[in-house]
Amino acid sequence: MKVLVATKERQVFDILANAQNLEPIAALDTRRLYEAIPDAQLVIVDYDDLIEQPFSRALIRKLLSLASSPDVGRLRECNSAEFVASPATYLEADIPVRPSYQLPAKRTIVFTSFSGGTGRTSLSLDTALEFVNQTKKRQLQLPAAVLEFTYGYSALNALLGELHPSLYELISQPESEPPQFRGVSVYPMDYDQVRSLAAEQVERYCRQQIANHVLTIIDTLWPQSFVTALGNAVDLWVVLTTPRVDAVENARKLYRDLAIEYGEDKVMIAVNQMGGLAASLALMGLRRDLVIPKMQRGETFFEGRLGREILRRVYDSVWKDYETGRRRRVK
Repeated sequence: MKVLVATKERQVFDILANAQNLEPIAALDTRRLYEAIPDAQLVIVDYDDLIEQPFSRALIRKLLSLASSPDVGRLRECNSAEFVASPATYLEADIPVRPSYQLPAKRTIVFTSFSGGTGRTSLSLDTALEFVNQTKKRQLQLPAAVLEFTYGYSALNALLGELHPSLYELISQPESEPPQFRGVSVYPMDYDQVRSLAAEQVERYCRQQIANHVLTIIDTLWPQSFVTALGNAVDLWVVLTTPRVDAVENARKLYRDLAIEYGEDKVMIAVNQMGGLAASLALMGLRRDLVIPKMQRGETFFEGRLGREILRRVYDSVWKDYETGRRRRVK
């Protein structure tokens, strides 16, 4: 039995040391615990002992609750006091061994541009939806979020066709939960109200939301001071352009600026709505890390076609395993 041990309680380790046919996996930070969930059959966890890096305790609690639910039945969970009181209850339980797999790493991605009309919001939402839908297939749906940082009206609300609680409302009312769209947490921007809040308050709230999700996507025009404050939490900056001359020139400049600030390995250029000879000519001399074809008439958004290319780039072979349903066998 594979036992994930996330506690400082010495008695737990003493009991496990004298047990037979066990493979203990020690984890006190939330990253290691998260990575070990697919392999574990029993989890002994004291949440107060966990180091919240990079995930929140709330996220780990949510995932463990899902993984131990009757519908999934992947593992059993207890705290150290419950385990010490009756070790046999857990060590002698018949917990099936299941095919394992690698969970995608925590990522924060920014889709940005100087220009409007590049498809940032559509691509942000489509990527988050594809992430949720693919992870759901393995009975452990991982949380994703889209945070919007724009000026003026909310393109996210306009795209969804309905009004959701705004970022200002969510920050100023801490008990409020972010609205959901097909399993994705969304945070529509209302710039005039949000800028009335202290910058530190906005940053603190956004960092907490990033810790509560495995994939966080930020949709923003550049420059944007709120996003700059989160710069050290960003894993990838995606400069988005379309084959318009003005958008291409803007993308070229923005790529240089971000590469200088954050390093070339963290910045890429994605060309959206690519198609035709005119588009190819407009892009001559532009770095193209990812090309997203123009959608044909009759095709619909939010089916993963746009976001799939981004996720393949970000997660490489791990995402291919998700798409094919491939798992590695537990020995």
